[in-house]
Amino acid sequence: MVAAPGELTDRERAILGLLAEGHTVKSAIAHTGDSEAAANELLRSARRKLGVGSSREAARIYAAQKNRDEISVMDGAAPRRSGPWPFITGGIIVALTVLIILMASGALSTGGKPAASGSTAPQVVSSSPADGGVVEPGPFTLSVTFDREMQRDSFSFASGPENAPPQCDGKVRASDNGRTFSMECVAAPGQKYVIWANHGSFMNFRSAETGMPAMPYRITFSSTR
Repeated sequence: MVAAPGELTDRERAILGLLAEGHTVKSAIAHTGDSEAAANELLRSARRKLGVGSSREAARIYAAQKNRDEISVMDGAAPRRSGPWPFITGGIIVALTVLIILMASGALSTGGKPAASGSTAPQVVSSSPADGGVVEPGPFTLSVTFDREMQRDSFSFASGPENAPPQCDGKVRASDNGRTFSMECVAAPGQKYVIWANHGSFMNFRSAETGMPAMPYRITFSSTR
């Protein structure tokens, strides 16, 4: 009997989600922390559960299912001429947690040197907390800094299937130079958090010069007990 995508384990969903975004297995494990052997076993298990012969097909099925699932996101964008938004446009957030549809699109960032050309996608060059960092429970400032000036009223902070985001006020602020975006959050004790700057169909961090979306950037951090 073929299993539904909802019967996949969290680790299987995480790696399928990365493949659906355009990752290879090798670049996906740089985000998940799995060994290549463990990743291949997760994909083998997912293919068996979904009754398909390829990992890409399994990822496609998973992504299609996620189109109907609910995932937390913090997102704002300048008004567009067409197309519905699941939140308020203009960079205003009603609440921290809203319901979105996660769609597979684009390739994910796999690290490397910051882009220097306007013809390339913007990239995050630093974040606070840093990826892999640890924070004390309580208030902290979440921020990302890009390699160039970005549109000040357009942003996307999103969470993926791995872990829920911390509680944040949703009031995203841009620095004077348009490179750093921040908001105030609160960490609960002993938690692991994952936050994306741009993810899935929500790609509203964009270059001020070209309007090109930034490469998705994943931040994983934890809080002490």
